[in-house]
Amino acid sequence: RDVERSRGLGDVYKRQLDPYPDDEQDFVEEVKSFDPEIIGLSITTTQYRRAKQIVSVLKKELKNRYFIAGGVHPTALPERTLQELGLDAVVIAEGEETMLELKEHQEQGKSLAGVRGVTYREGEQIKNNELRPPIADINTLPIPKREFLDFKKYLVPPGNIRGFYLERATTLIASRGCPYNCIFCGSNLIFGRRVRRRSVDNVIAEIKYLIDNYQIDGLWFLDDTFTLDPAWVIQLCQAFKQNKFNLTWGCQVRVNTVNREMLQAMKEVGCVQVDIGVESGSDKILKIMKETGKGLSELTSKYPEYYEYADRIPIKEGEKFEFIEKLKEKDFYYPLED
Repeated sequence: RDVERSRGLGDVYKRQLDPYPDDEQDFVEEVKSFDPEIIGLSITTTQYRRAKQIVSVLKKELKNRYFIAGGVHPTALPERTLQELGLDAVVIAEGEETMLELKEHQEQGKSLAGVRGVTYREGEQIKNNELRPPIADINTLPIPKREFLDFKKYLVPPGNIRGFYLERATTLIASRGCPYNCIFCGSNLIFGRRVRRRSVDNVIAEIKYLIDNYQIDGLWFLDDTFTLDPAWVIQLCQAFKQNKFNLTWGCQVRVNTVNREMLQAMKEVGCVQVDIGVESGSDKILKIMKETGKGLSELTSKYPEYYEYADRIPIKEGEKFEFIEKLKEKDFYYPLED
């Protein structure tokens, strides 16, 4: 049942728009021409002010529409987001199954009572429903329908791999969830602590789709920590070889989740960039941020492995970061007053 429902996601997301700040009128006209019954926004905190502007403009032009929002900011602050933006509902955490159920209730004129994962307005009251558990098997979700976007806007040089010029690079998510407790990160609000990973075959199918339909030449994996399962990473690299992919790609890792065999396998199939969340050079600060497994001894002991497999490193061995001094030179350094 979940698989069949997931395949109906396209019936919910009929059109996806990503308005530029300077094309508001064209954007509004496009929405009006489509005449949607439900208007949804995915919002991060940095997009919040822009989201308020968009909702305000659309509400003036389109009366009696149902406005909802999702994403990390509404998930963290659902009632406040609903009130400040004048929304009808907020979808909390993962939205695929919640949106399907919300749409069904809307079509049938039913209350959202009982729809897990929503905060909604009922008359003058705001109601918070029970949270929806994370989707157990994310292999049941369809490949994202990028054709609902004007996707060519996203396939522009130089791409998203630093130091490499790519004509048509994009992103992909192979897993959801992160087991760590870094206090500055809100990823767990959406995806939870338990890691759920797509199968290698499932990921390869999406990559083939991207190559066949969009001729991509680069790929950035958006997983919180791509290297949590070394065996899975090795299998994926083997599949890259078998399919003869010619892609330049990168990912995010933790310093305590890599080994030489994995790095070698990744490099052989086009990985040129790994982002390592060091966060601080102070053990005290790392402990405050709950960065388990990221003490200075772990960081320094792993450095030779990264260096061995790197074609390019932004600094040379022995070179010092004269960071504060550079900031002072450029007048970007503002010491706190006593």
